[in-house]
Amino acid sequence: MPSSTPGRGVRCAVFRCAGTRPRLLTPLNNQIALGHPVFSWMPVAGAEKYQIQVDESIGFAAPIKFDERIYGAVYAHTGWGEIILNATYYWRVRAIDARGNLSPWSEVRGFDFGARLAPTSSFPRTTLGPDTIWPSRLARPRPRLSSSGTRSTMPGGARPYQAADR
Repeated sequence: MPSSTPGRGVRCAVFRCAGTRPRLLTPLNNQIALGHPVFSWMPVAGAEKYQIQVDESIGFAAPIKFDERIYGAVYAHTGWGEIILNATYYWRVRAIDARGNLSPWSEVRGFDFGARLAPTSSFPRTTLGPDTIWPSRLARPRPRLSSSGTRSTMPGGARPYQAADR
């Protein structure tokens, strides 16, 4: 709804947040983050800034993990402090206009910080033979070196990669 700016005669629109919620984009709901997530949402018309909250409680009970007011619809938090792996964190966003009017909160989404898995000896081992076909020259394993520093054969007797093979 237009309003007049006192003394200037200029007409401008007032942001009314009543039914406009930010629509969350990333991270997806229940996504496992292998690093610090980048939060993003669809911008709300007329919003000057946004408030984002992240917490370990879906009810956002005090103390909240972080509560920031930012400009723009993308945010990467850098001050996480201690995080709990494989625990669910919840996030939400709301828009704030130039007059301080607040939109309703967005939906609440959850995400986990997951640990990267390293290969273990429980993975099946592949047996290589002299007739093994490699998908590309770069995919060939490097030959093992003996304790004397000389080249040895590959597992199963495969021919080691040679510089002449390039």
